[in-house]
Amino acid sequence: MCALKGYFDESGDDSDPQHSALSIAGYLGPAERWPGFDEEWRRVLREFDAPYLHMKELQNRRGAFKSWGKGNPEGDAKAASFFGALAGVISRAKLEAFGAVIVLSELKRFNAETGADIDAKGLGIYACALGARQRHRTGAMEFVLDRMEQGRTKVELARCYAETDVHYPFMRDCPDFTVLPKDDPNGSQNTPALQAADGLAWELRKNYELKRPWFETEDASPDSPGWGNSLLKWFIDDRLDHMRRKKIPSMSFGLDITRGSMSVLSDAAPADGIIWTYRTLARAHETRNGIWAPASVEQKSA
Repeated sequence: MCALKGYFDESGDDSDPQHSALSIAGYLGPAERWPGFDEEWRRVLREFDAPYLHMKELQNRRGAFKSWGKGNPEGDAKAASFFGALAGVISRAKLEAFGAVIVLSELKRFNAETGADIDAKGLGIYACALGARQRHRTGAMEFVLDRMEQGRTKVELARCYAETDVHYPFMRDCPDFTVLPKDDPNGSQNTPALQAADGLAWELRKNYELKRPWFETEDASPDSPGWGNSLLKWFIDDRLDHMRRKKIPSMSFGLDITRGSMSVLSDAAPADGIIWTYRTLARAHETRNGIWAPASVEQKSA
């Protein structure tokens, strides 16, 4: 049995022009801890008479959560309590969160300029593995990925990105990957750990989309002077603009510019991750000497 086991899911679709970003995210923990996590997660589901957690359904009050009534104070309160109780399960299990958000338009631009042909899902899987290996340099590690289109192909691309990363040579010890087939009954609706991964992937993507206008500015990077002040100023201006458009005379808001549900998950297990913009891709490209794929037989013999 592997020492560490993680469950990961995706949110967003790189083939859908309506999606600005794609995310891969999930949780890692000692293999022996997951059965207890599953039991407690299912207890919360029973308590709220919910069959599973699926963030798209919960946020939009569709499917299993239709009767909870979006915009209804009682329904909204029940949804918040439900989500908070599940976050408590994550916290008590002491799981580690890893994730990556890929800005699709910037990846497309980067690929066009460099010819790197980096795959969004493969990059996301690799980034999660990198975060996990940076924290746990040795030991057996397995990632279970929910049913994913061309999942095995995406995993192989992630392995290529790992094998060719000269900046992080420890990534040659890449985690083992298990990709659930499309017809596997043990998908997210039946697997608590994958439901948790779905929640984190959804929130990371939505949190990016909330701040997307700021990320498209020149200051959207921790290495830009004054980036924190820039983000805060954008947030305040955005809220004031919202008040003007909606003709709201006054409103109160804190300085937490993260989505409320994302803050709940962050309190349970802070996510270690990266947002892949053009700038972060360019930095990675430079540290890798522009190499993202192993040399072919012809190149090796040249």
